[in-house]
Amino acid sequence: MKQLFICLCAFFCLLMTASAQDNTYQNEHFSVQLPFGWTNNSTEMLAHANDAQTGTQFYALIALSIDDAINTIGIVAETPMETITIQLPTGEWIQNTYITDDTVTIVWSKQVDVNTHVMIASAPLSVAEAVAPTIQATIATYQIAGHEPQVPLREPIIYPQPSGDYSIGRLAYFWTDNTRAEIYTPNPDDMRELAITVWYPIDPVDDLPVGRWMSPELAAAYAQIQGVTVDEINAIQVNAFVQEPLAGNAERFPVLIMSHGDGLLPAFYTSYAENLASHGYVVFGVAHPYNATVTPYPDGRVATAIPEASAQPEQISPTDSPLDIAQAIDTQGRNVVAIHAADLRFVLDQMTQLNVDDPRFAGRLDLERIGVFGHSLGGATAIETLLQDSRVDSAANLDGTVFSDVSAGSTRPTMTIATGYVDATDVSDATLVEMGLSREVFTEIMAITNRARTLYLQSPQAFFVTIEGTQHNNFSDVGLLEPIFPTSNFALGEIEPRYALQIAGAYLVTFFDQTLRDEPFTMGELTGPYPESTLEMSLASDQ
Repeated sequence: MKQLFICLCAFFCLLMTASAQDNTYQNEHFSVQLPFGWTNNSTEMLAHANDAQTGTQFYALIALSIDDAINTIGIVAETPMETITIQLPTGEWIQNTYITDDTVTIVWSKQVDVNTHVMIASAPLSVAEAVAPTIQATIATYQIAGHEPQVPLREPIIYPQPSGDYSIGRLAYFWTDNTRAEIYTPNPDDMRELAITVWYPIDPVDDLPVGRWMSPELAAAYAQIQGVTVDEINAIQVNAFVQEPLAGNAERFPVLIMSHGDGLLPAFYTSYAENLASHGYVVFGVAHPYNATVTPYPDGRVATAIPEASAQPEQISPTDSPLDIAQAIDTQGRNVVAIHAADLRFVLDQMTQLNVDDPRFAGRLDLERIGVFGHSLGGATAIETLLQDSRVDSAANLDGTVFSDVSAGSTRPTMTIATGYVDATDVSDATLVEMGLSREVFTEIMAITNRARTLYLQSPQAFFVTIEGTQHNNFSDVGLLEPIFPTSNFALGEIEPRYALQIAGAYLVTFFDQTLRDEPFTMGELTGPYPESTLEMSLASDQ
């Protein structure tokens, strides 16, 4: 049950993007910058922002205690389900999470002198995920009047050293798919334009300056959206060298395509890309425009994330049933995954051309050995691409809800790495009564949300890995980057972030070595060095 409740309040624990406008309420005690979409209704001592369309409320006030603050605004809150400490630009705050009936309330508090500064966000469960970016942007911009936000001195963020023998190169491409109109822009003549980051093996070097985490153009655009400085982003130290020659002279390297999670960027999966490149893979990271946080193009245009391109549906009513909500998410997810899978198929087409006439890659890409992988929505995209395109030999899904029809399974190898899953047969009738769900409805919801498990059970060459202590964002680089983006620690488990990436990265390398290079089966040996992991294998994979 704890896992189910965590899922219900996880919307406040997602790393998602939101833009802020210069719409600030300020008095002698505090200032709050309200993001786009909020209406400000302020009193002398209280900042109150609300979104009439979703029924979401945000408050900031000074009180003697949390209880006084809650009583002031009239929100019913009993014992918090969860209490944690989080880091915001203004320092450490206590975060309490409450669920009462069909409402989620989050209370952030910080003691300042004799007063308690309190922020409160309250949202219907049905719209929680859709409004999470707005609330997250709001709490990140809260400031105490008379004080600059206290940003602690930071050590440089240094990415983990890859485990392979190659050094790593990195470069970028911008490709236009002239066969597909861009549905997210008003101009019918706009075509789908993709930004691609490629990580690839190079001969060992140790005397070149490594590239920055982001290109200058991307860093500038992303810094503006996230409210950090370009210098902070540029201080992130990665392992890739820019624009270096491909390793060796004749060897051909297998190819991987990487798809990012909802509202993120390929840069948030640099740890996987660099590690796989160090093991001799060429990794193409695809930024899906208008879903990716931001995509700057060479001509100066910038595409930013928009709600229509998100996998989270916009139209969810507080009166919708849990099954209605699950079906709405499934419909929206299918629509977005279809677009992203088409992006990956187009990249496959472009790789064929690179293998013909690109100065660096011509004749060097082994297009008989192709894998796809991704996190969250990207994992769903990877599975859909495998099922649609026979050029793909294997696919790995990092904790993604699958939106494809997987009733027939896959004849080609798949791997799911997950935080865990809910077995509908393990939930008692009493628990279902408490949740207000019938067994039939609950089973139907689980059938929608647990397709990754169904894929494993229906496929002859499949692996299912769970890692104890992880939450959803432990399968991205979010945990590494928390000192720069202090609200990004949401959806991280108790496991040390670098260690979680090391475990998932080891499984990725082993899975692709086994399925693309026909190397001896060693995946079953990984539970020894990584006892936090549990591996299940279909019969055909049990070697």
